[in-house]
Amino acid sequence: RHWCQICRGLIHTVAVTCDGEPFVWGGPKPQTVPDEKPIPLNAPRPLEVGGERILQVTCGQNHTMLLTEGRHVYSFGLTSYGRLGLGILRQDTKVINEPSYVMNLSPDYLEDGDKVCFIEAGGK
Repeated sequence: RHWCQICRGLIHTVAVTCDGEPFVWGGPKPQTVPDEKPIPLNAPRPLEVGGERILQVTCGQNHTMLLTEGRHVYSFGLTSYGRLGLGILRQDTKVINEPSYVMNLSPDYLEDGDKVCFIEAGGK
């Protein structure tokens, strides 16, 4: 693989190949049993993002955002404080393990043909 973009959060890393394929590693593996101990992901695992090519990735400490060629935004990670753009504003934190479509930033939702051209995540 040839990596064109790599970013890291506190305990996870996301990279995009020159072909626009996203991969993630580090952090805990999604838990299937509530009492199961998290297992670190030590090797890159592909992410499914609606079959679109990724143009940009950005990481905050505990979350990630992806921008596709179609100018769609996806996010995943900790949900607290609205950081994912998914309408979850409470302080109680949940983890979204797979990229989720950010509807309010979609080309169909924005007015006058506006499109997202650049994304940036930061802080906690």
